[in-house]
Amino acid sequence: MVELTVDEFIFKATDPMVIMDTAELVNKINRKCHKIILTRKLLKHFIGLLDKMQERARDQFTQALIKTYKGIFFNKMKREVIEGIQVEEMKDFKDDIDREVIAAALHSNDKILITTDEKLINKVKEKSLTKNYGLKPYILREALNVL
Repeated sequence: MVELTVDEFIFKATDPMVIMDTAELVNKINRKCHKIILTRKLLKHFIGLLDKMQERARDQFTQALIKTYKGIFFNKMKREVIEGIQVEEMKDFKDDIDREVIAAALHSNDKILITTDEKLINKVKEKSLTKNYGLKPYILREALNVL
């Protein structure tokens, strides 16, 4: 089992390639014994984004993706809600959701953070969260090859 954390890109992707990669990622998580690690605040945020996504879903692909998301976020075998680990370096991250994503990833056994936000990855590396805490940030495409 791989424990990982994702950021909100999975709900906000608009680029067709990112949407296809996102679908591949959530299908891998769903099929394998992978588990998403979330803080309570992050889960609440993601459920809100899922609700918005469901409201505007018009095609079968998006509806199938939403069903897969629900299979992960509402299944306690596929997700774990934790308090998260706070470290000093996190104060430099201004975005609340970024801090929640990092806190969840640091709490996970595998310390994997998956995102499409290259600025977030660069800042994680700049603040030595990879070196000091073993955090492993991946761009979505890279993560698909690792998982």
